[in-house]
Formats: sequence, structure tokens, C-alpha cells
Amino acid sequence: MQSPEDLGAIGQAVPGIVYLFDLVRGANVWANRHVADILGYSTQEVREMGDHFLRHLAHPDDLQLINEYHVRFAGLADGAALDCEYRLRSASGEYRWLRSRDVVYRRTADGRPWLLIGVALDVTDSKAREERLRLQADLLQAVQQAVIATDLKGTVTFWNRAAEALYGYSEGEAIGQSILDLTVPPAAASAAGALLRQLLADNVWRGAFEVRNRAGRTFRARVTNSVLREPAGRPLGFIGISEDISAEEAAVRALEQSEKRLALFARAANDALWDWDPATGVVWRNDGFRNLVGGPDPPGSDFEWWESRIHPDDHADVRAQVAEGLASASSFSMQYRLRRAAGDYVLVLDRAYIDRDAKGGVRRVVGAVTDITPLTRAEEALHQQEEYFRRIFEESPTGIALIDTDGRVTRVNSRFAEMLGALPADLVGASFLDFTHPEDAAIDLELSKRLFEGAIPRYRLDKRYLRSDGSVVWVSLTATVLRNREGGVICGLGMVEDITGRRAVEEALHIAREKAEAASEAKSAFLAQVSHEIRTPMNGLLGMLELLRSSGLSEEQSRWLEAATQAGNGLLRVINDILDVTKLQHGRLAIHPAPFSPHQLLNDLASLYRPRAEAKGIRFVLTEGPGVPAALLGDEGRLRQVMMNLLDNALRFTSSGSVELAMQIDPEGPFAIEFSVADTGMGIPTAALPSLFEPFSPLSAQTSRSLGGTGLGLAIAKQLIVRMGGAIGVESVPGAGSRFVVRVPLPETEAAPAGAGTASPKPDAVQTKQPFLGRTILLAEDNQINQRVGQSLLARLGAQVDVAASGVDALRLWQERPYDLILMDCLMPVMDGFEAAREIRRRGERGAEVPIVALTALALDEDRQECLRAGMNDVIAKPVRQETLRQVLSRFL
Repeated sequence: MQSPEDLGAIGQAVPGIVYLFDLVRGANVWANRHVADILGYSTQEVREMGDHFLRHLAHPDDLQLINEYHVRFAGLADGAALDCEYRLRSASGEYRWLRSRDVVYRRTADGRPWLLIGVALDVTDSKAREERLRLQADLLQAVQQAVIATDLKGTVTFWNRAAEALYGYSEGEAIGQSILDLTVPPAAASAAGALLRQLLADNVWRGAFEVRNRAGRTFRARVTNSVLREPAGRPLGFIGISEDISAEEAAVRALEQSEKRLALFARAANDALWDWDPATGVVWRNDGFRNLVGGPDPPGSDFEWWESRIHPDDHADVRAQVAEGLASASSFSMQYRLRRAAGDYVLVLDRAYIDRDAKGGVRRVVGAVTDITPLTRAEEALHQQEEYFRRIFEESPTGIALIDTDGRVTRVNSRFAEMLGALPADLVGASFLDFTHPEDAAIDLELSKRLFEGAIPRYRLDKRYLRSDGSVVWVSLTATVLRNREGGVICGLGMVEDITGRRAVEEALHIAREKAEAASEAKSAFLAQVSHEIRTPMNGLLGMLELLRSSGLSEEQSRWLEAATQAGNGLLRVINDILDVTKLQHGRLAIHPAPFSPHQLLNDLASLYRPRAEAKGIRFVLTEGPGVPAALLGDEGRLRQVMMNLLDNALRFTSSGSVELAMQIDPEGPFAIEFSVADTGMGIPTAALPSLFEPFSPLSAQTSRSLGGTGLGLAIAKQLIVRMGGAIGVESVPGAGSRFVVRVPLPETEAAPAGAGTASPKPDAVQTKQPFLGRTILLAEDNQINQRVGQSLLARLGAQVDVAASGVDALRLWQERPYDLILMDCLMPVMDGFEAAREIRRRGERGAEVPIVALTALALDEDRQECLRAGMNDVIAKPVRQETLRQVLSRFL
């Protein structure tokens, strides 16, 4: 144990405050002269403060920490040390950060700690550097693009969180790896390597490049690469910025690195102390010195041993400084390299204090050696990091602005100023509202207010800036707030991207889209109108032909009638094909599943096409496989349409042989039912098969000219089957025939098919073929020919018919007498059928009960839905057949 006088002499050489602290009284009893250098108080003032020293000088937030720190010494063994960081108010009023290390110097008679001896180092500057580094890291991480830095070999040295999100590698995985291995596809590796080499000459490269992420997906990224250089111009590495970044990961890593440096500095603060007696040459060294050098003291602890540890290149300088200090100084310091026991050298700061006698002779020299290698390296790294962040801020392709809490600019990078056509210095001090378009100011001001208040963490806004020349630039602004550790606002951060070009493109696309949609709607409306205008006279034409069929025609007249009927039906198929294609193109063709009988469907098709086949001298074959359910759930009408198209084609392209219609359980799955149509006709060229189901294909055009048809049937058939969740295919041999196969998932159902269980007409009505004898029907129709057709068809079914030429007449007749059913045309003068139906439904119980069936030339699904919304029960599309009338009326009468 050193004497108090010895401690005083040693304490003067230590670079920090050496002190004795009385734990019992809570007072400082002694401090070396460095207390005046660091805090501005004399040692006398410290002693006079007594137990008020800590209570008056310690930062209020640190008092509890200090008290808890002192309590910990009660259980501390002799020789063990404790560390603590806290703030003391200096004589100037500012708080200084101190890092102290204390051991128990003396104990009371009962063994309780009494006096502590400690060393406190001033670490205020290190704390400030740490805060600056954290702020710079936050700035970098706040940039909304991936930022990657490498050394000159392409090894990754920096990788932010936005890069993690973009490329899929964590920072820990990426650091130390080749940038080419992480982000460049193998095929582009050579080009990327050449780009990096060329970059050293060009300094900056901007453009699009194909990259890949961890999952192996390749994509093109907008990349800006530049060379990082020392102030003197020597290249250090590369930095690349691509897309947006997210800042927290890199900031955390920077903070961790800073904390590691602080930990090294803390360990270095365990100074090596020495005491040299020039008269004897004996040197006393503490454990700190032995830990620094590594190994025990040499025999005799001589001065020469210390000299032998100094780096040869530093010998002369150290000898000169020692000689000069011993000659006249009271203290001196020097830096040199000291060899450790392991053979390596550390850079140390050696501070010496000289104790002289009354004549100025040297009695002893005491000193402290601090290993400043980690600190020197940390300061160099910190300087590089500061330069690193400054370059990223200045060279970022994204505009960056820092805003104070009053909304005034404190700093902008060159890109931001360039967007506004100004110099960075011109913008500093201006309010962001000064260059914000007046129409965007209110929303931007409100969002920034909420941002600074902490209501939102960030916001993004597309807005307009006013350039210095008065022109307008569209930008995408992402704003956030940088805060200190206590949560206080440091500044607002705005990242700005020029989107003027993108806005122009979007506006042009919007206008083009509106024009295209308007043209499409006009085309659809035109086709719907054409359909209506053709269906109205077609209803009269086909209806009159159907009435004429039972008027006692001669055989030749019957053939003429059949030809006229087929021509009318052909025209109707053309109209239906065109409307179906239009519906498919606009996504308006809906599938309406309902229970139906597949066997009845097959028999209906056979009944329709067998006579036509036999008329051509072609054998018609119907095949049903075993196990097909009695009832399936699907859109029978659309399925019937597909099969009729295939059968039409088979009969059209077959001049001899046979046509086979087949149905079976799908043997392959996962489809439920397989329908097929096979013929022995002309077949299809192999080259035409890939485009067979496309509308207006070359084969379609050729066959349409030679054999008739629109060339749309197979395209419509495929779209319908696909919408049902199925598939359609074809096998064909030119000259031998074709086989079309339709596979559709049609689940089995126990529900009765539509029409099953319908009440049969009365026996006498069936015998007279007048199933609705005595029924009263109101026909609302403004076309006189269609009036006569409707009356005649209904009269054949036995119904009594009244005719109304408008919705007003229909409403009047319905009020005058009850009707069993109303057939309602939709488009009529004065009052249309929609309004007439709604008006009838509003007339109480009687109006709610009467069935209303639309009889209309409007053929689109939306027309059907409008009829149902108006209160009608069902819809019959013109032209109407007597059989269709019979089936619909059977459901309601």
C-alpha cells in the first residue's frame, strides 16, 4: 500500500482525475490537480465541498446510478475494481462525461469499505463523436434505396436493410462476400467485373443492370455506382445505390461498432503506472503495466529493460524528450511504440511527472502509460465513417433535405438543389413552403405537423415543387424524423425523387385508357343495338315461318320454307356469335350452374341432328357410357351451345361416313364428364391445329369463305369450357376426320333438373295440343308483326290473348281485368316494359302475384339482370319459338 504522499505524486502523472472518496461521509477527501483541468475546480474547492460534492455537481439523472454504484462496494473483495460512467457539472456550467474505476483503499475496523481510490477519465469528446456517428448512420439508413459499399476487390463492406429486402441476404451474410456472387447472375458476372474496372476510370456509372436476389430471381435494377476516394484522391472502394433502403439495420451495426470501440477504449483506460528512482534505477510498475506488456517484471525492474521495449525507430526521439523533460520540466508526455512480450508493438501515450528537490534536482519520476492503439484506430475509423456518410449524403441520386422543427431547411444535397434549379446554399434557411406549390401546401403542412408531433412515423406524398425559374417539378416525397436517444427531435428528413416524367406518362396512359374504354363501350352498345334491331324483325320473320309450317304447304313449298328457316337461324347464330365474343372480351359472359339431366341433353341433341345427318346420307351414332349420373350441376345452355357448334361443324365438313356423339365418365380425371364429337370428314391440317381455337384464325377465315360460318364458334366454345373449369381438345387426320373432346367438371347433384316434375297439362288439353286452354295472357308489344306472331303462337297453345302497344296500355288493361300471365316487351313508347313491371309490382298483393315474363330483343346478361331487378320472373329472348313459349309458360301456369 502506497503512502498518501506516494499517491499524490503518482496521481499527478495520471491523465485523469485521481481521487480518494470517503464512502462513510459521502465526500471527496483528496483529488489530484487534473480535477482543475477537467472540471475547473481546485483541489481545495473539492475538499471544501465535502459531502455536497456529488449532490451539487452530479447530473440529476445520474444521482441514483452513483448511489447504487457506491452500495455495490459493500460486497466487493479487496483488489477488485468497479467501473461507472456519469456526468458532473464543471465550473463553467456544462456537464462533462467521466468514466471512473475505483477500488477499496481502506476499510473501517469492522471491515466495511471506508475509502475508495479511483481514476476518472474525461470521455465527453468520445460521447459526442458517438452521437455524431449515430446521426450520420441514421441519415444513411433513412435513404429509401439499397446502399451497398465494397472495397476495390468487390468485397462487401456495407449492406443496409433496404439491400436485405431487395436482395434477400442479411447484412451478416453479405459483409465480406463478393458483390458479384450476391447480386449478379452468372451470365452477367464478366460484364459486371468489367464495369467495376471501368468505373475506376469513369468515377460514376448510372443505368439499368440485371441483378438477382437470394431466391435466384433475376430482375433489372436502377443502379448508381461511384468510386469512394480519400480527400487526396486515392480510391478506397465502390458504393452502389439501387432502389430504396430501410435504415435501421445498418444504423444498429454502426452503433455496435461504435460500442465495440468504446469498449476497447474502456479497457485501455486501465492505465499502466510506473515510479522510477533515477538514483537507483529501480522502477516500480503496477499490474496495469504488467498487463499491458504481458509477463512479469524483469530482474531488478531496471530502466534499461523499459528502453529495450521501445521500437528502434522511436528510440532517439524518446531519449531526447526524456532528457529535455528531466532537464527543466515538471511534466512531459510522449508517444511511442512499445513491444509486448508476444513480440507485437502497441502505440502508447506516456505521461510523466517529475518530483524535484529544493535545488531542482530530480528525486523521482512517476508516470502513466496508456495504450492508445485502439483509440487511434477508432479515431481513424470514425473519421473514415464520417467521410463515408458525408459522401453518401452528397452523392445520393435521391434528393435529401434536413428540416428543423420550424420547417426551415438546414441542409440539402446537390441532387435536391438540382431538382429546384438552385444551389444548396440558396435553400438553407428557407421554409419548405417557400418552394411548395400552393395547392399542395395545406396537406404537406398538416402531415409534417403530425410527423413532428409523433402522431405518424413517416409519410409519403406526391407533390409539386416550384423551381427557381417558376416551372413546376413533380416529386415523390418520403418524410421522417430523426430523433436522439431520449426521443427528442433532431431534425426532419425528406427524401425526394423527381417523378415529372412518370406523371406525364401516367396522365397519357390514363387518357389513352379512357379513350379505349369509351371506344370499347361504344362498340358494345352498337353491337347490342344492332342485335336488338335485328332480333325484332327476326322474331316476326321466324315466327311467321313457324306459323306457315302448319298451314298445309305443298312438298316444294315446305322445302322453300325449311330453306328460309335455316337462313334465318343462320343469321341468328351469326348475331349470337358476335355478341358472345363481345361478352367474352369484356368479361361479361357469365356461367349459371343449375341442375340438369345429361341424358336428356344428349337425347335432345340426337333428336335435332340425326334428321339432318340422315338428310345428307350420313350415319348418326349416339353412344352413352355407363355410370353417368342422372343429374349434374352446370350451365346446360352453354354446354348445349358448345356441343351444337361441334355437331354443326361435323355435319358441315362431312360428306360421307358418320358423325358420332358420345358421353362418358372421364377416365383420366380430374374432370367428371367427357363429351366427344367424331366425324369422318375432311379433317384439319396439322399446321392449323395450334390456332384452331383462336378467333379469326387463318383456318377460320378459309373455312368461313368456303363452307360458311363466322369463324368464331370454336373460339367461343373454348372460352365457355374454360370458364366452366374444363378443357377442350382435338385430334385430327387430314382426309380421315376429326374428334373433338370436351371435359367438364360437372358435380353430381340430387336436385331435380329444371323442368323435371313440372305439372303435366290436363288430359284434354294434351289431346288437343292446347295445354293452356282458357288461360288469359296479356301481351305487351309495340311491333305489329310481333303482335300477330305472339297472338298466333299463344292461340295455338289455347291461351286467350290481349295485346297492349305500350307500357301505359299494359298497365291499364291489367287494372281492368286479371291475367294469368303477362308477356312484357322491354322497349316500348310512352312507358317501357321495365317501368310497367315496376308499377305493377307496386300495386299491392295482386300486382305481386301475377307472373311477368320479359319477351325482348335485348340479349345481354346485364339486360336479363335489369329485367329481374324490375320485378319480372323470367326472360325470353327474341326470336321466340312456340316450344320455348310452351316450356316457359308451363313453369308459371
